[in-house]
Amino acid sequence: MLDKIIFRKNAGGRNIESPGTPSQSLAPFGTLMENPVSRALTPCFAPHRLLKAVFPLLGWLVLASGLSAQTGPAIHPPCGSLQIEIVPSPYDGSADDQPLCFPCCGPTNCQRMRYDVFLRAVPPAPGAWSNGNFNMGYAHLVVKVRLNLVKGAVTSINEPLTEAATCLAAFLGNGNPAVTFDAKEGEATLLVTNMTGEVTPLVPFQQYRTTQPLFQVFVDGFPGEEFGLECAELSYVNDFHVCTSQPGCIGNTVSTFPPPSVASAATLSLEANCVSPLFMLVPVTVSMLPPNVNFMDFAVEIACAGPNAPRMNAPPQATGFNGGIPLPTVRVLEMEDKVRYLLHARYPSFSASGLPGGTVLFTIRVPRPEDAGETHTLTATLRPGRVRSGQSIGTGPSFQCHAFSPDSEGSVECAHVGEPPCPDMWLTVEPSSVPPSECGNLTAYARLNWNFGNEPTRAFKIFKALLEFDLQPGVTISGAYLENITCPTSAPYDCPGGCFYVSGNTVNLCINDADGITLDANTRIRIEFNGNGGCVMSGKARRVTVKRIIQNVSTDECRPAIHNMGLLCPKKIEGDIAMENGCFVDAVSVHVAPVGGGCAPINFVANLPSASSSCAVPYSKCVCEGVSQYQVTPAKNDNPLNGVTTFDLVLIQKHILGLEPLNSPYKIIAADANNTPGVTTNDIVELRKLILGIYQDLPAHTSWRFVPKSYVFPNPSNPFQTNFPENGIYILPTTEADFVAIKVGDVNLSALTGCSNDCDAFQKPVGEAALEIPASGLRAGEHRAFPVVAAKGVPLVAWQMALRFDPDALELVGPAQGDLGSLNEGNFGLTRAGQGLVRALWFAQPGEEAPLQAGQTLFRLAFRAKRDIPDPGGLLRLDDEALAGLGWGEAGDAYALRLRAAPETESREQAGDTPLSATCRPNPAAAEVGFDLTMPQAGKARLSIYGAFGTRVFFREYALEQGPHALTVPQAAEWPAGVYHWELRHGKQRAKGTFIRQ
Repeated sequence: MLDKIIFRKNAGGRNIESPGTPSQSLAPFGTLMENPVSRALTPCFAPHRLLKAVFPLLGWLVLASGLSAQTGPAIHPPCGSLQIEIVPSPYDGSADDQPLCFPCCGPTNCQRMRYDVFLRAVPPAPGAWSNGNFNMGYAHLVVKVRLNLVKGAVTSINEPLTEAATCLAAFLGNGNPAVTFDAKEGEATLLVTNMTGEVTPLVPFQQYRTTQPLFQVFVDGFPGEEFGLECAELSYVNDFHVCTSQPGCIGNTVSTFPPPSVASAATLSLEANCVSPLFMLVPVTVSMLPPNVNFMDFAVEIACAGPNAPRMNAPPQATGFNGGIPLPTVRVLEMEDKVRYLLHARYPSFSASGLPGGTVLFTIRVPRPEDAGETHTLTATLRPGRVRSGQSIGTGPSFQCHAFSPDSEGSVECAHVGEPPCPDMWLTVEPSSVPPSECGNLTAYARLNWNFGNEPTRAFKIFKALLEFDLQPGVTISGAYLENITCPTSAPYDCPGGCFYVSGNTVNLCINDADGITLDANTRIRIEFNGNGGCVMSGKARRVTVKRIIQNVSTDECRPAIHNMGLLCPKKIEGDIAMENGCFVDAVSVHVAPVGGGCAPINFVANLPSASSSCAVPYSKCVCEGVSQYQVTPAKNDNPLNGVTTFDLVLIQKHILGLEPLNSPYKIIAADANNTPGVTTNDIVELRKLILGIYQDLPAHTSWRFVPKSYVFPNPSNPFQTNFPENGIYILPTTEADFVAIKVGDVNLSALTGCSNDCDAFQKPVGEAALEIPASGLRAGEHRAFPVVAAKGVPLVAWQMALRFDPDALELVGPAQGDLGSLNEGNFGLTRAGQGLVRALWFAQPGEEAPLQAGQTLFRLAFRAKRDIPDPGGLLRLDDEALAGLGWGEAGDAYALRLRAAPETESREQAGDTPLSATCRPNPAAAEVGFDLTMPQAGKARLSIYGAFGTRVFFREYALEQGPHALTVPQAAEWPAGVYHWELRHGKQRAKGTFIRQ
């Protein structure tokens, strides 16, 4: 909580300070605020959660760019003087996806309600605020309303229509960046703020109410459901106060959404197909519809009831849609009691002019309870919606809203009377205790168990079981068999198809023998699966019936209890290998070694699927069944430059300096290029050598590192605080042997991983930055230092490039400094200069005055011509294959470098109109150098000579008379070959240039 806030504002050259003192109002009620003075920011009520976030900034919000930025006088109502007013209106709409905003719409209330949301001011006294006609000024405003669904489930806010920009008040300004409006999760929220410096629009009032609704909310209502719109929040910053409240609403009423009053010939009906022991099928049938139907909806309530309150095995599902009409939007909603579902079908673009009677729209598949043999009743009850027909006439709509005919109401059911439970008897579905070899077939068993004292065997007349398995794609049931029992040879009278019938993912066992069969503890049903490396997710006995024979007398049928099976998988290890952004990595070598031995290790390469946009699970391998724990170690050591650019050096430098710390432990690990561990400037040096081609690989590191995804760093901001694992030990089978891949040197996740589409992560340039070299030919034997100059484009904080020249025509003497003071020999890679390739990079160092600007020289390259070069066009060119030519602006955007030859102009290094003039001779020099100069008047002249990258190698001060002079520097004969810069100063005048020492 802020105890004191002080605002300072310059007023006529004076600093005005005002300590914050609690106050409900800083100006008389109704006063026009033209130039607010500094005040305390004191909340009227408990601060709203959004205002808490901006609370420390509200001083500049209000003063710097808020109220004082409004044009014209404005009233700032104090806390407690505003309310939200909600006005409901019927709505028919010109089309299902086109709202009618602000104008009054037709009298037909067919499918939705429109709510106009106003602000209303409560005046403090009669006559205040110019009789209610005023403009409201503020710096922050939140208006939130919420759908109050008292009874019902289908009704909801239509988010697209509610968020339509045309339904905001005109005075808010369509597209104004200060205005944010959204509708989600049953709420609609208007937020107006000048957090980013925008000007909040004035809100006009007339007779104490806004001249227009601030916004409109469209609610898709369903007949018979009760709902309304209620106020959720009103917050605003006014007169340097934070005003928050939970206001009461004016005009907020909950009502029942009525069905259309006009019935039509449209009739819906439900049927029930109860044949399947696992589900009920409910076809939804429609009769002839009126012409020009363009909207239709209805809902079906589905419930499961029984003595034990059974629940459906899964939610209902709409299947078998009629392909002759547009598909509906179907929502399946679980009711609050958790035992019922509501399926809502909505045809928003129904285009059929009429349908023949008996047309099936679709079929609802209603699963029975998990134990489908217990007594239960499935019920489907229709809730008719409405049918809208008509068409646009002229500039407006002409729609009619119809109710379904009374025959549409009704209910269908499937009832099953189950057998009583069998005491002390149960059926168990369980996986095989013998694991499969490699990725071979899987096996499960169903066994009937009992607890009848010491009776090892039992006689049964009937033994029926319906087994259902949840199979992964590619896994199928290959067969079902009886063990320790023979299927009766005579065909059972109610078991068509023999003892077993396999269909899809179900196995139906049916034994009904008049003489009876004897079961013992070794009797079981064996189900075999063609695994193909996949899993059986679960196995269930959905219905079991037995009939015992006791002393040659058959008992009544009964239901044993059921114990179901969970996951059944081969001994398989499976997982993801992806960067922290979720992009899977291709061609990772994986070493899988058994913990403690017992099986041979496995080595394989995890390749991504070819031509895949999803880049699914990168590796999955079946292993030896004799070991339960395996250690997995990924490795990858190729293309060390993948994703590594000079901009990574910029980010690492910011991390080291604490200016912008890397935001994940994986990025910090990536920055550790020398494997110390830790992140220092030495890592920048190592990566710089890699980019410049001095290194082909990082000496102390592989190209990639991998950390188990399940590992939690004790200190994410310093992952080197403890030794983190780079392999994982997993108990098999597992599908979660996941690893986070870390590309060493890549801290902005730009490495190409092999995934396509969204994972093509290389930073694509947003524009171009042009570079120029002089367009000048050379004679054989001539020496020349070519400046590389920034021609145009955004200022750059970093760049990298590879320059290619013809080594048969040019011999590189060396690079030299330009206008970048931090550039030195470490910024160049010259290992392949003999083959005609020079790499260079640069990034701004702390304290540099400004980024590289247009017109500045990046650097110089000095050459000796081996032969005449009359055409300078191809003298130097960028080689993006050797190193991508890129520059980066301060915001981190990349720009493609382009190099061109430009006509020479007068050197920027010449003294211009200064009367001091000097030239260096000879250039190039094989021994000493001399300078011819003309002094404008007698005085001192200071000569400085610098090496290629700014190190001063010579300085001397001369006392000279007016006129011409010749100076010599014999020491130059001992200097190494290269590029040298010289500067001659006389008073405030200077001359400078460059020469080459051979």
